[in-house]
Amino acid sequence: MQEILIKGYCYPPNSSDRKRSELVFTHDSYELIIESVVVKTGNLHDLKFSDRIGSINRKVFFPSGTQFETPDNDSIDELLGNTRHKNHSASAVNRLESSWTMAIAAVFCTGLLVAGFFKFGLPAAANYAAHKIPVSASENISEGTLELLSGFLFDESKVAENKQAEITSRFERYLALISNTGGFTYTLHFFDMKGIANAFALPGGDIVVTDALVELTTDLELDSILFHEIGHVVERHGLESVIKASTMAVIVTVALGDLSTVAELTTGSATFMLQSSYSREAESEADDYSLLLMEQLEIDPIHFATAMRKLSSQSGRVDKEEKNYFSSHPATGSRIEKAEQRSKAFNSR
Repeated sequence: MQEILIKGYCYPPNSSDRKRSELVFTHDSYELIIESVVVKTGNLHDLKFSDRIGSINRKVFFPSGTQFETPDNDSIDELLGNTRHKNHSASAVNRLESSWTMAIAAVFCTGLLVAGFFKFGLPAAANYAAHKIPVSASENISEGTLELLSGFLFDESKVAENKQAEITSRFERYLALISNTGGFTYTLHFFDMKGIANAFALPGGDIVVTDALVELTTDLELDSILFHEIGHVVERHGLESVIKASTMAVIVTVALGDLSTVAELTTGSATFMLQSSYSREAESEADDYSLLLMEQLEIDPIHFATAMRKLSSQSGRVDKEEKNYFSSHPATGSRIEKAEQRSKAFNSR
């Protein structure tokens, strides 16, 4: 290796006093020269070199505690590269960091990773967390959410009390026959939602039924929609959606077992019910739950198809995948068709 001379300043151990000095490297040996006097010699590989950070002065550390400082970063990099010193990798990292090509590639890869996390990682994590949160916590979330929503979104139901009691009684009879309810306690709540026909389930098993939905559907059609809502609760779709909107709070909950984040989840749940809707996959799972349950209870699945048609007619979106602003359950042609096919199979048994 050709001799490399590096100029800088030398600092004795435990001192801020500095002296002009030179470091001379020949092969694997070094000489520290101060005022034309060689004060130290040794093996290059006994020295430690600080990482390169832009144009900041580089430091060389001697075993005795002496330090040498120099602005000649390029010579240090050349030295480390030629001798394959253990600190050579740090220089390679600096070169990568200084490359526009690598910087752009890194930004692109980071974008892909972030997109992949939100597309695949977050849903998987939310699904896992939703099934780990205990039923009692889900019920607390539902209770708080219902209070928030009833305070400004709902009006008192105008459905006759005997009609509400009839629907509730029938619902409870069905519940006694259902084997898979997820361990939740289900409660129906009747509200007027300014003429909107809708039903949705909160994560803890509370199911909201609007006056307009009761007026729009027959008993069996309404029952089929309530089965659909039970499916959302059993599969924890609502809680999963809330978790996606409250990712950081849930990470703390799962990692620390701290349920103090229930307040954040309650707010997130209310926001979800107002602004969002379930994914197509979640809707399909809840549909399958409802249709299978109807078959087991000897109820023709055509009632679910009819209910969906009525809801679609109300919104004017039979053949579109778009969702109503307040509706968590878009009635689409494909879902209606699936229910009709299940009805045909049910009646041909």
